[in-house]
Amino acid sequence: MSDVAIVVGHHPDAPGAALQLGPRSIHEYELWAPFARELALTLEAENIEASVVHRPHEDPDQALAQQVNETNAAAAIELHFNAYDGPAKGTEMLHWPTSTDGEHLATLLQTHVTDALGTEHRRVVGTQEFSFLRLTEMPAVICEPAFGTNPQDAWRLLTHQPSLLRAYRQALTDYVEGVPA
Repeated sequence: MSDVAIVVGHHPDAPGAALQLGPRSIHEYELWAPFARELALTLEAENIEASVVHRPHEDPDQALAQQVNETNAAAAIELHFNAYDGPAKGTEMLHWPTSTDGEHLATLLQTHVTDALGTEHRRVVGTQEFSFLRLTEMPAVICEPAFGTNPQDAWRLLTHQPSLLRAYRQALTDYVEGVPA
């Protein structure tokens, strides 16, 4: 049993959106795979057991939810960043609309991440759009800390990694410590 399941957004064969800064391009999977490992280690230093989960296939599906559910975690997050073909910026967290615990976790994450990155608070939103939120058995949040397609957000995402790591750790610690045994 884990306290937290950390899902690396995307898959090596479908790496997700690209964060572009000048000639440098980093896809979501490339950014989040090492970050997830580091986050798990920092959580474990706080006596919170964390499982890192990688998508078994390119597309999110039942197999991913099954892997996450098998961790028996108290909460799950999936690491992503936003992309848009126009001017967009800021942080948002997505949760299942009827999950009050998911909304609570999303709010904790939103507060800590916007403080750490100095990004605009976009929203904490309940949505039925994503199978990850529908199929997981524990409160789950899809984390979108910034827009990789916005140069200022992309810069913050790359240069504030230690602060972002602390923000996720603090939000997850606050959540897990507040969950009744």
